[in-house]
Amino acid sequence: MKANKVFVSAPISMDWSTVLEFYHKLDSKGLDARLWNRDCSYDQKAFDDCGSIVFLLPNNKFNSISSQLPVGLKSELCRSFAQRKNIYVGYITSGGEYNIYEADTNGGCTINGISGTANSIFRKIQEQINQKAAVKLAANSMYGGCGGINPNSLELPTPTRVCAQIVTGHEFEYGFDERLLLAL
Repeated sequence: MKANKVFVSAPISMDWSTVLEFYHKLDSKGLDARLWNRDCSYDQKAFDDCGSIVFLLPNNKFNSISSQLPVGLKSELCRSFAQRKNIYVGYITSGGEYNIYEADTNGGCTINGISGTANSIFRKIQEQINQKAAVKLAANSMYGGCGGINPNSLELPTPTRVCAQIVTGHEFEYGFDERLLLAL
């Protein structure tokens, strides 16, 4: 499961151009966007390989309960929750913007978009990619310095305490003597 893979889940009844708009928004930001092509058989592996799922709810809703979801969407919601994927809601604003919001769900009964999180998916996925890269770098580091992850890591010297002198009484008519401040 890769962090930059995002699956767009939409009801069959939704207009295909709407689904493609969300797909292209993800793709244009460099993410590996995936969806179910309705002309082909469903590929469960494409869904399972994704780290994030964007749900497009029926009738462009921001919140939905289980009874309002089509069977396929409900199944994908339960599966994504069980697999601990990042879950988002795609929503078209009154201004016509295609935004993706973080979602709150219990995995089966409800899915609710979270206001104020528009398009945070791009920042969050980049953070996950950076975090995975840092862990990989630390694990593969020849020189270590990363808390003992690598058994060949070098031991860094113990820092010593630095003591400074306090300069007092050198205030002049127009402020402090700049030479003394630079000498510190």
